[in-house]
Amino acid sequence: MRLIGILVLVLGVALAGGALFYSKQYFAQIEARNRAPQGPAMVKVVVAKSALAYGAELEAGALKVVDWPKASVPAGTFDKVESLVDAAGREKRYVLRAMEPGEPVLQAKVTGFGQEMGMAMRLGEGKRAYSLPIDAVSGVAGFLAPGDRVDIILTESRGEQLASRVILQDILVIAVDQRSSKESASPRLGRTATVEVDSRQAQILALAQQVGRLSLTLRGFNEEGVAEEPGSSQPVSLDDLIGREQAPAPVDTGTDIRVRKGIAVETTRIE
Repeated sequence: MRLIGILVLVLGVALAGGALFYSKQYFAQIEARNRAPQGPAMVKVVVAKSALAYGAELEAGALKVVDWPKASVPAGTFDKVESLVDAAGREKRYVLRAMEPGEPVLQAKVTGFGQEMGMAMRLGEGKRAYSLPIDAVSGVAGFLAPGDRVDIILTESRGEQLASRVILQDILVIAVDQRSSKESASPRLGRTATVEVDSRQAQILALAQQVGRLSLTLRGFNEEGVAEEPGSSQPVSLDDLIGREQAPAPVDTGTDIRVRKGIAVETTRIE
């Protein structure tokens, strides 16, 4: 009986030890699983904390650092605010492209430290700045502002008649007079509007200014691209403007001679 009791005791101790061992293994696996990273790999990216307008000075208070999925980080980002703002305040950076809250700050959207701003920095790749004279009528009564998009209409005389057509559509206005940012929502009359165009569009505008009068029509905020509705005016090409003159009508130098034969009348043409 004593031997049986000893065997039962040894078996109980073995079972208890085995249970303890496997329990420790189980909880160790759970702890390791909880420590493992969840989701995609993240990196630090500086984004705009509030809306940044074109020409604004970069300040630390307008920026913040957030976690961003590493696989979708755009090129040219910054990982700390100190890379964008000079703590001593001696050299400043300025915004070249307007940014919305939460948008990553890219190298292409800001100037370098101490770098002066210029209109050339605002132009997109392959684009040109072209200035047009405007007045209260052709400039949409002063409601035209930098950042708006417009269609450009050419009005010209053809003999005793006037004709108008859209020569360019969806053109970005980058400055009115010497204002390159929206200072207020109130209308303000300007004398020149500077638009962003490519090289061929600049040629079209230069030639169109010699042909007739140019006017701007303001496009809606959400309207993009070229209008294609039936009956709408389509943009004209440079070749169209160059070849707009029609050949003069031939001069009629002939003479009609009428000959009466009884009650019949015959007409003979002599050139």
